Amino acid sequence: MYFRIGELSKICSVSVKTIKFYEKEGLLEPIYVDKFTGYRYYDKTNCTRLLEILMFKELGFSLKEIKKLNVETIKEKIIKLKDQISTIEQNINKLEMITEENKCTTNKEFINDESVIGKWEIINDNEFPFNEIYFLPNGQGYWVFENWTKDYLKIDDVYHKYEVKNNQLMLYVIDLNGNVGKVVKYKNVNHIEYTKDEIKNKDDVNYIFEMDDDVIGTYEAVAYVDEIDLNFTPKNKEELYLTKIIFIKDGTVICETIDGTITNNLHWTKGRVIDNVYDFTSSNYKIIHKDNHNYLFFEWKNGDYIYGKRKPKYYVFVKK
Repeated sequence: MYFRIGELSKICSVSVKTIKFYEKEGLLEPIYVDKFTGYRYYDKTNCTRLLEILMFKELGFSLKEIKKLNVETIKEKIIKLKDQISTIEQNINKLEMITEENKCTTNKEFINDESVIGKWEIINDNEFPFNEIYFLPNGQGYWVFENWTKDYLKIDDVYHKYEVKNNQLMLYVIDLNGNVGKVVKYKNVNHIEYTKDEIKNKDDVNYIFEMDDDVIGTYEAVAYVDEIDLNFTPKNKEELYLTKIIFIKDGTVICETIDGTITNNLHWTKGRVIDNVYDFTSSNYKIIHKDNHNYLFFEWKNGDYIYGKRKPKYYVFVKK
């Protein structure tokens, strides 16, 4: 039984263009070509050959290799693949060892180091996200700085080595591969024994309640942006930490996060959301009406602002 090129294309789920290309490369030949019409005819052996080509391509063979394919070529390819697998396994083992060494949840016993206690300011790297670091007494942690012990500062589950020379602190930052990615230098500002509360960036939270009928209701998060601007790119819900915010008429604010946590310790007055219980922040909000939607821009003052002294960003919500 013979097939025309269109039938072969349908049987093997390969485009006519691809079949012609394989013929041009010498990988496939029709059983015969009608010298009067120019029609190509194929049989079952062509189907088998075409499927072989696709299979070998899937296994990583080049078209040049497939054309010359024989037992020796296949053996060589197997050896190369085994070597690649071995290298990948070695790299995985190395990364796992590095992770175990640096990702410490319990391991390093606290050893005091009086030389680092106090405040340090960055002096050589504007791109490093932490412009200042506080070493609190007894290895206490705050924000992403989980704890410290002599020679090590733990940031987000990873211990980074430090050393002090000439009143400068060198922080050897471990990268994702477990290697020292950069050395960040800090200068000492003082050796005050701060408490965690003393290093917070606190706002004025003494505001009298003023009604804002426009804000009352339930809002769902759609974006997280640097500035108040309606030309934002929406994000998937899974990408946003804060997912819902509810403004209640009595001045209460309820927030819901992606993990289902609900907080109700905030309150609002016209133009502001206030936390006067835990973090002592006053965050602006702004409502913009456009295209039959009510957009709420809410200034998000998290640890980046409270401890990192960074400019807050905004969650964008749509009223439901």
